[in-house]
Amino acid sequence: MNELNTLLEYHQAHQALAALQSDVKNTEMRKRFNQLHGFLKQQEERITTLTEQLAQTSAKLMDMEDRVEELSRQYALEISDFEMMEKDEECTSEEATYARQSMEKLLSRVKGLSKEMMDTLSFIEAAGRELNSAKTKGRNAMKEYTAVKAACEAEFEDVRPRSEAMQGAIAALEQKLPRELVRRYQAVRRKFPNPMVTIDNSQCGGCNMALPSTVVRRVVQGNELVLCENCGRILYSLQEQQLN
Repeated sequence: MNELNTLLEYHQAHQALAALQSDVKNTEMRKRFNQLHGFLKQQEERITTLTEQLAQTSAKLMDMEDRVEELSRQYALEISDFEMMEKDEECTSEEATYARQSMEKLLSRVKGLSKEMMDTLSFIEAAGRELNSAKTKGRNAMKEYTAVKAACEAEFEDVRPRSEAMQGAIAALEQKLPRELVRRYQAVRRKFPNPMVTIDNSQCGGCNMALPSTVVRRVVQGNELVLCENCGRILYSLQEQQLN
C-alpha cells in the first residue's frame, strides 16, 4: 500500500527531526545554560526573601529601640522618685519596697529588650552579608549566563538550515497523505514519542505484546493501517518494506 510507505517516510522524517532537536537541547552548552538558569532563579528568590526579611526585621528593631527609650525614661523617673522617697521621712518601708521592685522590673525589661535588640542586629548583619553574597554570585553567574546563552543560540543557528529542510520534507510528505491518516498518526504520536514500530518475532516493537497471527499477516501484507491492540501504536513490517 503506497500510502503506508509514504506514512513510514513521514514517520522517519518526524523521528529524524526529533533526534536533531534533542541533540541541540542536550549539548554540554545547553546543559550548562539550564544549570545557570536554575541557579539564577534560586539567587533571585533568595535575594527577594532576604530583602523582605531585612525590611521586616529593621522595622522590628526600630520598634524595640522606641520601647527601650521609653522604658529608660520611665526608669530614670522612677529612680528620681525613689531618691526623693528615701529622703522623705513619711515614706514607709512597704512603699520603698514596692518602688524598688517596680524599678527592678523596668530594668529587667530594658535588659531583655536590649538583648533582643543585639540578637536582631546580629541577624541583620548576617542577613546583610548573605544578601551581598547572593547578589555577587548572581552577578557573576549572569556574566557566564549571557555568554552561554549566546553560544546556545549559535548552536541553534548552526542546525537551523537542517531543521527547516526537515520540516519542509515533513510538510511535503503530509500533503501526499490523506488527512484522516495524518490525524490518526498525530493522535498516536501525542501518546508515544515513537508512534510507528516494527513487529519482531510476532511481537509489537513498542510494548512487546505478542500479536495474533492474523494481525501479523495483515501487517506483512501492508494493505491497511494496523494498530497494536494493546498500546495503540502503528505497526509495520520490514518484510513488507523489502517486498515493496
